[in-house]
Parts: sequence; structure tokens; C-alpha cells
Amino acid sequence: MAVTSCKYHYDPNDQILYKVYTGPVSFECLVSSWIDAFQSGEVSPGIKRYVVDYTAATLEIKVSEYTRVARFYKENEAYFGGARIAAIVTTPRNIVVPILIETQDDGYHSKAFTTLDAARKWLLK
Repeated sequence: MAVTSCKYHYDPNDQILYKVYTGPVSFECLVSSWIDAFQSGEVSPGIKRYVVDYTAATLEIKVSEYTRVARFYKENEAYFGGARIAAIVTTPRNIVVPILIETQDDGYHSKAFTTLDAARKWLLK
């Protein structure tokens, strides 16, 4: 069975927090990894630019759960309020959920990209 992991890196120059997943990512995994990062201080309130990289992951979030992801971002306004969240996905299977989440954006902005360069340009504009 594949193991999920995620790593964080904050770039102080561009003020972007990078979150890189490997392995399968379920809704529960996504939420618990954010909560763990909030509690440990790896992610601080007030960050306004996020890159969430799923290129080495498999999104196992059901299409029916996308509204729960959007609600999680909304409910954690201290971390995501006014933020831009760029999801990097490279497979058709992985792109569906981030696109659906974007339709529910409320208090933050999210968008799916296939390259890091395109995501960074959007975050920095």
C-alpha cells in the first residue's frame, strides 16, 4: 500500500508556501495534513499564496467531496482568507477535483495548473 506524505517549504522572497504531496491523497488526508501543519506552526495565519503540488500524488478525493474541501478552506479563514491557492496537477484524473473546488471559491481564490511556472505567474500577479 502506498504511503502519503507531504512536505512544506516557505519562500520568503515570493511569500509562497509550497505543499508537495506524494502518494494517495484522500479528503481526510488533505484536511488532517493542513490541521497538523497549523498546529505545528509549519503553516502560519496570514499566508496569501499557496502552491499545492499533486504531481507525485494521486487525488483520491471523490467528486462528491469537492464541496467539503471548499468548505474547509472557507472555515479556516485565518489561513486561507483572501489567499490564492494554486493546485498543480498533471493527469486528467487529478485535475477534476481542483477545477470543481474553484467553482465553490468563497473568500479565497483557487485554480488548477499543469506547470509550476504558470501557477507562480498567477500567484504573483
